[in-house]
Amino acid sequence: MPAPRTSRPAGPARSALWGRHESPGIGLPLSHGAMLVEDWLRYGSATDLGDLGSTLATIGGGGASLSLSTPTAATELGIARLAVSASRGGQLHLQTTAQVYKPAPGMVWATKIDIPTVTSVEVWAGLSSSTAARVRTADATEFIGVRYIAGTDTWEGVTKTGSGSSETVVDLTSGAHVPGTYAYLGWEAVDTDGAGTLGIQWLTWDTSDRRRSYSTRVGDPVTTTIPTTIGPCLLGAMATTQSARTVLQDYWQLGGRFAR
Repeated sequence: MPAPRTSRPAGPARSALWGRHESPGIGLPLSHGAMLVEDWLRYGSATDLGDLGSTLATIGGGGASLSLSTPTAATELGIARLAVSASRGGQLHLQTTAQVYKPAPGMVWATKIDIPTVTSVEVWAGLSSSTAARVRTADATEFIGVRYIAGTDTWEGVTKTGSGSSETVVDLTSGAHVPGTYAYLGWEAVDTDGAGTLGIQWLTWDTSDRRRSYSTRVGDPVTTTIPTTIGPCLLGAMATTQSARTVLQDYWQLGGRFAR
C-alpha cells in the first residue's frame, strides 16, 4: 500500500508570495534557499530558452527543436514541446559544468510531464552529469531524476553513478504512461538517520489544490548510487526508431530549504 498523502508546510514567503502559506508551490521558496522554476513562459534563442535560459543540445546529429504549445486547461501554464526527429534526440540543460555536488537534505525536485506517444521513445528529466547524454542503464551518465523508456513502460525514479549495476531504480507509476495526461513526479532529499545520511525519497504529487500540495511517498529513501557533480537537466528525449517523437512539460522545479 502506498504511504498516505501528506502536505508540506512551507512557512513564510516574500515577494509576490508574501505572507505565510501552507504551500505556495512545490518546494519551499524561502529567501535563503535555492529556488529554480521553469514554467516556460519565455522563449529565446537556441542558447537562451525558457525562464532559466537553458541550452538545447542535440543527440545523434541534430533533429531536436523546442517550441511552446498552447495550454488547454487552467491547470497548465507555459507548455514546452520538445520534438526529436527519427533516431535523434535532444536535451535542455543549464551551462556546461555541474552546479550541484549532491542534493542537500530538504531540497525538493518536481516535474509535470506528458508523452503524447509512448512507443519508440525515451524521456528523462532531473539532474545530470552530461549536457547531451541518454540515461539508460547502459549509459555512464550520472543522474538523479525520472525516465520513461519504451519497453519498460513505466515512469522510473533513477539515481545512477555510472553504467550497468551503478543505478537504483524505483517504479513510480506501476504502469504505462497514458498519453494526454500529465505525470507529477519528483523527489525530496532527506536525512535518513538524523546524522546527515542522505536519502532520495521518491514522490508522486497531487497539486490540484492551490492552497497546499500533497505528496505520496514511493518506496523507502534511496541511499546508494547517489551521484555527485550534476546539474539541471530540464528535459530530454530520444526517438529510438525511424519515427519522430515529442514530449510536453508544464514545469520543472528545484527548491527547498538547506544550510550552506
